[in-house]
Amino acid sequence: MLVWVLRWSDMTLTFDGIIVRGILQQLQSRVYERTAGLVTKSGVDVHSDSDGVSYRIDLEYSYEVDGVGYQNDRYRYGFEMFGRRDVRQIVARHSVDSMVDVFYDPAEPQDTLFALEISWIDFFTPLLMLPFNLIMVAVFSYAVVAPIGN
Repeated sequence: MLVWVLRWSDMTLTFDGIIVRGILQQLQSRVYERTAGLVTKSGVDVHSDSDGVSYRIDLEYSYEVDGVGYQNDRYRYGFEMFGRRDVRQIVARHSVDSMVDVFYDPAEPQDTLFALEISWIDFFTPLLMLPFNLIMVAVFSYAVVAPIGN
């Protein structure tokens, strides 16, 4: 039982950390500097498996900061969960050779993204993790309280 509880907690806390880190990075990016960028790749990455079909933005862009050239492919921090229509609209707005705003961290100009907005996925993923966290807390609470009652 202890091994199961520790594994459950490890996985739950790992996912919690990934979610929180992505949200914090997305919020922090709101103070990033803006520069002009050029889209060098634009497409839709379609992945199909037994769980269904997923769509991902497949973008790359180049930009300059203080005369130094960079390339990146990050659209946003955190989870990038979009429906087919959303991905196609984003890709259509950012066709190859189009000029775009790129937001970069002044301390690390290679750290960039396209989208500054907070997405619905930033609110949904913590809600999705809530049952897992509640189970973890309940099991730990039982493990602490049960020995005291004996």
